[in-house]
Amino acid sequence: MLDYTKYYDVSVNCPENMGRYQEFNTHAQFHGAYLRALFEAKNITYSKKRPGDVLKPFYLEQLLTRIQVQPEQLTTFRQFIDFCNKIKSKFKI
Repeated sequence: MLDYTKYYDVSVNCPENMGRYQEFNTHAQFHGAYLRALFEAKNITYSKKRPGDVLKPFYLEQLLTRIQVQPEQLTTFRQFIDFCNKIKSKFKI
């Protein structure tokens, strides 16, 4: 985990700009390993098939807070949230 955070600290820098670590073939492989290492460091179980605690509202709330506090980060995620809010407002009765 320490090697990953030395390479790129997602708690400070935008995760969307994180590159590929040298021992991985693709960005996706590295990003998945980084995520699993983050959760493992917190004794949280995570896999794509069983995301566990990641499904709890706390994680989404933290992401929403981050895009408000640091609007220059997670721009793709913010665009998705804006789109969802736009659709949601059109369906309000």
